[in-house]
Amino acid sequence: MDERVTLRSHLDRSIAQIPHGDAIGAVIEAVATAAIELAAVIADGPLAGVTGQDSGINPDGDRQKDIDIIADNMMRRALRAGRVAAVLSEEVELPETFRPEACLCVAIDPLDGSGNIENNLSM
Repeated sequence: MDERVTLRSHLDRSIAQIPHGDAIGAVIEAVATAAIELAAVIADGPLAGVTGQDSGINPDGDRQKDIDIIADNMMRRALRAGRVAAVLSEEVELPETFRPEACLCVAIDPLDGSGNIENNLSM
């Protein structure tokens, strides 16, 4: 029987083959872990403080929902722990520098399509 391929097993096999692979693998794992946590927050909806209400406008002029800000904060928190020099997010105007000496910069849209979420929150 073939071994089940998990994200961790795939990263373990792949990261050694590319420059900065261990740092890239750590970023992928951090984002995946934060995405699982974000899914739980979305599933909990109002119980987790997610209302689907507007909470501002991002630098592109799009309306931000409260979940956009929550998702952005969750992703940034996850990326701070890794070897990331800076993060540029659609939700904030300027990049945030974490470790200038690190080898990676990450650009994210933490929750694209958040306007669809308010229709899926259990109120």
